[in-house]
Amino acid sequence: MRYRKTHLLETVLLLLMGGISALEGVRLIIRKDPQTAHDVLGPGGYIILVGLGLIGVGMSHFLVNGRKEGNKKETVVNKEMRKQLLGIILTLFLYIFFIDILGYLCASILFFCMILWVLGFRSLRFNLILSFSISIPLYIIFVRWLNMALPGGLLFS
Repeated sequence: MRYRKTHLLETVLLLLMGGISALEGVRLIIRKDPQTAHDVLGPGGYIILVGLGLIGVGMSHFLVNGRKEGNKKETVVNKEMRKQLLGIILTLFLYIFFIDILGYLCASILFFCMILWVLGFRSLRFNLILSFSISIPLYIIFVRWLNMALPGGLLFS
């Protein structure tokens, strides 16, 4: 059996990320910081589950998509799709940057507006309505009900 190089590389990256995540989860379970909040499962348990999930996805990706087939066409990614992908990556980096400055709620509203714009929704009214209707319930659920400590932001602290 021959495998495509790109699929082998994708599989190796997924397995590597999964392994690193699982090891980091084990490290968090072994080394407990007394200044962090602990729950029954602990933060390491969740990270181990994510790591094992990535390993499972990597293995299934290898088994399902990796084989070379002579009659299979290569996927062509056009210029518009590349621009959209770069826009999504840029938006994620901006979200990571602004979440500490603006706080979770404001940064999330801005993030959803920008991501919807990148995905082709050009109506500002629609983007704002959808962004608010996603961000505010998530804020209420995680910050108010579940008492999670999400970034408050430098401007609004």
